[in-house]
Amino acid sequence: MSELGCFRVLLRVGFFKKLPYKMSIFDSEILFEPTEQSGQSFSVRADRVKKIFLYRTPHTELEIQTEDGSILAYFESSETADQAAFVLKTVFNEKFTALSL
Repeated sequence: MSELGCFRVLLRVGFFKKLPYKMSIFDSEILFEPTEQSGQSFSVRADRVKKIFLYRTPHTELEIQTEDGSILAYFESSETADQAAFVLKTVFNEKFTALSL
């Protein structure tokens, strides 16, 4: 299993709380690892992903819909979001959608 991309994101962990994470994309899963000690690592297997939406707004937001719920993350820059979008489209193809709002 080789890593296809790694990106810094702010992961939404509460209504107003976001924590810095590293999001690594593999062909079979997406791995989230905290960059500070206040979070826990977790992964989402590709076969459990229903849809992925990239909302292009001033603070580009990524929504990963799974069988168990949604994961919300925010990118530090639009360049990082564009790079992640390319990798996500490659891995998830028809499950990935980018929207400009």
